Amino acid sequence: MTGLSLALANLKPGTGKTTSAVWLAHVFAQAGNSVLLVDADPAGSALEWSDLAAMDPRLASPQAAFPFRIVALPSRELHRRVPEIARDDDVVIIDTPQIEDHAAIARSALRYADEIVIPCAPSPIEINRTSPVRDEIAEVQAVREIPVRSAVLLNRCIARAHSTTDAREALAGLGRLDPARDALRRALTLAFDSGSLRRRATAALGRVHAAAGKLTHAARELQKAIEMGGPDGADDDDRRLALDYGRVLARLGEREASEWLTRAARAETTDAAVFAEAAAVAPDDGRAEALLREGLARAPAEIALRAALVAFLLRADRAEEAVVLAETSAAEAPGDPRAWAATRAAAARTGRWRQALDAAARETALGAPPPSEARVALALGAEDRDALVELARAEPSWSVALDSFVDGHAGEPDLLRLGRLAPNETSRRFVARAGAPGAPPVGQLAGLLAWAHELASATPELVGLAPAVGRAAEAFDRPLLVAVMGEFNAGKSSVVNALCGADVAPTGVTPTTATINVLRFGTTPEARVVHHDGSARAIPAADIVAFLATLRDAEAREVRMVEIFLPVETLRRVEIVDTPGLNSIRPEHERVARDFLRDADAIVWVFAAGQAAKATEREALALAHAAGKRVVGVLNKIDRADPGEVSTLVRHVEGTLGDLVDPVVPFSATRAAAAQKAGLADSGLAALTAEGETKLSARRRRHAGHHYRMAALKATKQKP
Repeated sequence: MTGLSLALANLKPGTGKTTSAVWLAHVFAQAGNSVLLVDADPAGSALEWSDLAAMDPRLASPQAAFPFRIVALPSRELHRRVPEIARDDDVVIIDTPQIEDHAAIARSALRYADEIVIPCAPSPIEINRTSPVRDEIAEVQAVREIPVRSAVLLNRCIARAHSTTDAREALAGLGRLDPARDALRRALTLAFDSGSLRRRATAALGRVHAAAGKLTHAARELQKAIEMGGPDGADDDDRRLALDYGRVLARLGEREASEWLTRAARAETTDAAVFAEAAAVAPDDGRAEALLREGLARAPAEIALRAALVAFLLRADRAEEAVVLAETSAAEAPGDPRAWAATRAAAARTGRWRQALDAAARETALGAPPPSEARVALALGAEDRDALVELARAEPSWSVALDSFVDGHAGEPDLLRLGRLAPNETSRRFVARAGAPGAPPVGQLAGLLAWAHELASATPELVGLAPAVGRAAEAFDRPLLVAVMGEFNAGKSSVVNALCGADVAPTGVTPTTATINVLRFGTTPEARVVHHDGSARAIPAADIVAFLATLRDAEAREVRMVEIFLPVETLRRVEIVDTPGLNSIRPEHERVARDFLRDADAIVWVFAAGQAAKATEREALALAHAAGKRVVGVLNKIDRADPGEVSTLVRHVEGTLGDLVDPVVPFSATRAAAAQKAGLADSGLAALTAEGETKLSARRRRHAGHHYRMAALKATKQKP
């Protein structure tokens, strides 16, 4: 089984592939290995050399010059055929043809070999030609099972020549760090008597270490090279060494970095942009600004320096100065993306999101787009949906999140992702609004509760609150239950009819046949008699008065309540319980009346003028007060009293029962009914309606608030 397979490849002919292949085959054969040399070049140079050597009469045998097998195989199927041919060989060496003329054969060899050597001469042209070869190697990696290793072989070198050192530096610049480093170390051992060559090799070795990230080694070698220079340190090599040494020290975080970078920047032949590097590691802000302005004094149009000064001013909280400088730079160099990048940074710092977004668009148009996250952040800051749509098309990694956001269907993960990029509180609210169920209604508690229920239902973290909030919304939305109570013949049913603006409550019913009547909204008039045993039967609404008037005593005992459904708008908001007079209520109805007393949202107590504030009424009102109910007192039948007596009667009731009723409203159901039939307003009815609306609305809010507080308490208890 083959232990090593090695191919020599290059873009062009004449680079020493065949010579290197033959020498390598000799070395491995002399080490005792069974070697197969595959001549894959259609020119057949290796095979021809073998034939010529076999004819040399000075050799003891034809195999003495080439002590290994050699086969010609210029085939694009080489990677499939060689394993069978080389089954018994330890080492396989392939001399490939030039890639530019025989790419298929060369690629087949690259697919087979585990090690690839790129021979080249120490010249810039030859060094540059190694890049296409590495590209070919990278392409075949995808079809290989084992990663291939590659190396550059510098041949035709003169050890102490500057060209050899230059070639090693060029290899390092192309990323071939390990062979470059080894080659430079070899050069140092051979250049013991050439000070200039030794200095250049030492400097080059330092740069190779820096490229490899070995900064301590790099600093040591570069410092050695500096110390090998002359006392004035004024030539180009000295200036380049100062720059490289300063950059390495900056990466190491050494304070001396600024000194060396400043020295390099002040050299006449150095790019003025180096002042920006020196300023970046300056010991204090004053020194940093001075260096930047020194560089701009020498090169006023240098955009790199202007951009660096803009960044400095932003760090120093001198944002307005930064904006002026950035805008001036963009105006003078509109084709330089660095000027627009500075403008973008300055505008974003000052909250000019639209200007920053426009600057980012200019950068993108000039071929230097900012990171996609930065552009998304600016579009969010500007709250620009059109810009977000464009970014969704241009940035595949953001297309789903941005499309769903713009369409209003963004899920929580996308909203969180966008929210983390939003640059300020306003833009974060802009993102959050996309996930909210719409703005909460203002001045409308029922709408607010519905909004809160929708939010809780749609938010996993709040879903536990949804049932309680739903109950709060339902409690607020359902009609309020108002119990109209009082003693018999106080005119309760007449008051109910006046409040509803229609004859909805039966009147003229005798105490012996009285029932509890519940008035509710219905789209069509109808009634239902509910018995104590749970059974019920429907009767036409038009027959309800006759039904109650003819209800016998035994039948009345069996009736729990009578529900009357009427298309009266008032009953949409308020359900009214019209109870019998307490001085006539049946024992069978007492429990039902007490149930309504407990469940009622409010109680309207009807007093009869001239018979108000009796002891029996106080006892009943005390029960309502104990149940936590607010009672509105209605002093009915004031039309039967003299006008001067009305205020006296009201004060009497308030003085006797003031702690149990709040307030006492003088009222005449007879006058209200007459006014309604004539299409006129009644002051007493207006006062009673206003008082009722105030009390009932407060009750409604308290009831809904109770459910909402219970929901919040439940959520608090569920927290881990």
